[in-house]
Amino acid sequence: MNNLLPGFCENVNLSEFARKSIPAQRPATFEEIGQTCVFLASDGARYINGQSILSDGGMNRAVR
Repeated sequence: MNNLLPGFCENVNLSEFARKSIPAQRPATFEEIGQTCVFLASDGARYINGQSILSDGGMNRAVR
């Protein structure tokens, strides 16, 4: 089983401080999250197993 761990998405109203805390400087679009899901369901990801895929604009690395 693989997991997709999205960060903030475009439907969340972020303060300017929160937006600047994301290294990408913006929340993810639904299309970006969807493209990751499509990849994980594709043959291109057939050898990926038991992974948690972060799609958070670098926020997890910035918190540490």
